[in-house]
Amino acid sequence: MICTRQLRRWRRAASEFTSRKAKVVAIANEAPESLAGFRRYEDMESFDFLSDRDGKLIEQFDVRNDGAWSKTTIPHPSVYVIDKEGKVRFTDVRKFHITRTTPEDVFEVLDKVIAEREAAKAAAKAAKEAAKAAKEAAKAAAK
Repeated sequence: MICTRQLRRWRRAASEFTSRKAKVVAIANEAPESLAGFRRYEDMESFDFLSDRDGKLIEQFDVRNDGAWSKTTIPHPSVYVIDKEGKVRFTDVRKFHITRTTPEDVFEVLDKVIAEREAAKAAAKAAKEAAKAAKEAAKAAAK
């Protein structure tokens, strides 16, 4: 089941996800039609909703809530940050439903990922420039 209150908080922060080029995907064990209606009704068009009716993702991510009252497979509230390469950069599985992961928790992780990516780009650029300079120096020395 989707936590409406949590997703509404995330919706209010949608522009901050967009500015970080992050995509929010909500996964629930509800029918696709139900999720599509929820998405429209709650004005969450910037989020993707995936149906996990058979509970395969719940099992794959090992977040099944065995203490849940429902007869369907219910997950523990869970948030993952997965980068473009498919590496899991953040995991927060809440065994108790009292508190939830906040957008600010995720922004902190996203900002670190962005900083790492920018540092890697700068290092690659510097290495390329150094290699070019070394090649030019070698040419000049050979003359």
